[in-house]
Amino acid sequence: MRGGRLHRVGAALGLLIALAAPAAAQQEHVLDAVGPHRLLLRETTEGGHALIVANQGARRQAMAADQRFEVVQRATIGSTPLLVVRGWTGGAYCCFTLHVFQRTPRGYAIAGSFVTGKNENAVLRVQDMLASVPDGAFDFWDVLAGRATDLSPPITLRLTQGRLRADVEAMRRPVEDALGQACTTLGQNQDRRVPHFATLEEALRGLPAGSWGTEPGGAEWRPEAEIPRRALCLLYAGHGEAAMAVMAAWPSTRRHGDATLRQLRARLLCESAALPVLRSLNPDHPWLAGECTPALQNETLALQRLN
Repeated sequence: MRGGRLHRVGAALGLLIALAAPAAAQQEHVLDAVGPHRLLLRETTEGGHALIVANQGARRQAMAADQRFEVVQRATIGSTPLLVVRGWTGGAYCCFTLHVFQRTPRGYAIAGSFVTGKNENAVLRVQDMLASVPDGAFDFWDVLAGRATDLSPPITLRLTQGRLRADVEAMRRPVEDALGQACTTLGQNQDRRVPHFATLEEALRGLPAGSWGTEPGGAEWRPEAEIPRRALCLLYAGHGEAAMAVMAAWPSTRRHGDATLRQLRARLLCESAALPVLRSLNPDHPWLAGECTPALQNETLALQRLN
């Protein structure tokens, strides 16, 4: 199940304890080094690790606490070298975060942290001056019909003034990209059964034609997951009206259509880090209007009601 507030509170407490305790009393090792600068792991009193930047001549800076950290990628955007460290919370299903650092002669500087849900293989997909990561807000899709499918719409980032930020123009893509393989490739979806379409008309005809009511992991793709996946791909590419048309293709004879739309909106408003950019891409879109409310927050806990 998703990590939730309790894990974040516990991790924060563990991180504070790790920094407060004498370094000699706890084991540290170097995860990466740039000249005299160090990126460190320190054992915490909880049995996990704290991720610490130790730049020469500067105060040590705590970045995160998790059960495990590992360097998973070295990449370059433009002329800027990046180091990607993956953190893992522990547990059966959750959760991974990519911490991206710039490696400079002056030391390490955080460029961004991105929750990827239970996608333990997610990395930065770098192309020229841009990078993409899957939006972890739609990991473990837990509405009644979704049954834990990971939808993984991609967020496209641009490195600006030392930070990787979701970029409106970079996320704007043709409808064909959202319906074809571009969306699932950038979202780093590993499911080869996911269908792709050349046109919106083809998608509206084809999406309801999958195998309804089947279990995840079967031989056929499931419209209960693929209809909201394609709607999100379109929304994240700036095609809000087409996204609504795809959700409207959910047949009235099939259960959970309304619940799926409520869950989709709840995740967008309460959990997606891309919400401000999505609003710029899709002005006045009804799915993006309003704020996260307690009722919407409860919708994100729908896993308890899976049938």
